[in-house]
Parts: sequence; C-alpha cells; structure tokens
Amino acid sequence: MCFWNSTTDIDWADHQTRSSSSSISGRRVSELLQSNNDNEKQLLVNLVKRLYDAIRDEDVTTIQALLAPELDWWYHGPYGHQHMKFLLTGITRFHTFGFIPTDFWVIGNRVFVEGHGLLMQELPSAATTVDSLNSSSTARSSWVHVWTVKDKKVLVVLREYVNTAIIVTSVTTPCINNNTSATTRSSVCINDLSCSDSSETLWQSSLARTRDENIPGIVLAIEVNHS
Repeated sequence: MCFWNSTTDIDWADHQTRSSSSSISGRRVSELLQSNNDNEKQLLVNLVKRLYDAIRDEDVTTIQALLAPELDWWYHGPYGHQHMKFLLTGITRFHTFGFIPTDFWVIGNRVFVEGHGLLMQELPSAATTVDSLNSSSTARSSWVHVWTVKDKKVLVVLREYVNTAIIVTSVTTPCINNNTSATTRSSVCINDLSCSDSSETLWQSSLARTRDENIPGIVLAIEVNHS
C-alpha cells in the first residue's frame, strides 16, 4: 500500500514552509530578548557610571539620588584602604583617592566595576588626568566594586575589594564553606576557591594579579537563574 500521493506532497511542502517561518519567528523572538537583555545591562552600567562621574565632579546631589539611604557595605582588603566607604561616609573628601574605573560587567542585578587609583597626595604632577593615570606605573591600588541595583535606579549594596583578585562563578548547588553548615544556601558566598569545582566562571578581575601575582584571591559564587 502506497501512502504517498500528490496531495500529501503538497501538504508536506506547506508544512515545511510553515516550519521555516516558525523557525525564523523563533529566532526573531530570541534576538529581541537578547536585545532587551543587552539594553537592561547597559542601563545598569550607565547608572553606575553616573555615580563615578558624580564623584569626579563632586556632585553630591546626584550621588545621594543614586544611593539608598542606608547602603549595605562589605569590605575585603588591606586595613585602611576602604576608599569608597571613607568617601561616602564623609571620612575623606572628594579627590582624596582617585577612582579610575576601567571595566564594567553586569550579572543579574549586580554591576562589577574594576579600576585603579592613587591617594591624591601620592600623585605625581604629571599624572593628574585620567589618561596619564591610566598609563602611569605609579598606580598603587587596584579595586573591584560590586554594586547591587534595586528597581534599576538605586544602588543598595556595595562590596568593596582592594588589592584582591576576584573570580565570579555561577553555582547550581549549595555553596558551603568552613563557617556554614551543609544545609546553608545563599545567593552569594565567599570562599577561597572552594566553590569552583561545580561552577562556571562568569567574570574575573585582571588588574590585581597584573600588579602582583601573589595578591590574595576570592571567589564570589553566585546562584544564577538561567531560565
């Protein structure tokens, strides 16, 4: 018995056409979703860039508008190098430390910013501009700031790292360290490379280890929703 006839062939050709259109439509939706995702990331980057621009310009009004009234803060680095905290709490004045951001990376609602800078009294007269400081071998400190953004308009958490190499990974299983039980699960955990076995690297800093390969490193293991 033959199941193929001219009508079936026509239907099959029509089915192929519809399938092709559906595939194109699916790719278009995927492209639009990716475009929206890129736009949202750029929005967060621009938000954080405004903060560093405001710090450079001593624009207190903009700084206050971008930061939550009570900013949650965490620090890792040498004692006395909490430069962003010192500035935002009024312990130091503007331009006491020159923040020169060089890289921005977005993961979820967090913006990772890497940069370098100097205490202003250490700056040579020839390194008073951003370009000259970027190319200057006198840059003393590298830093990473991890900002958490709420509602795409306000910065609510700052994790400040100075002279510390950072690796950001994603995890799909509970992340455990020596200070937590096996049942503890958090969106961000901090370990000495102990979370890297079951994770993928999302981002890593570069300036700290360029300056000194013996600088300590930290892994930030973040539970990322890939759906």
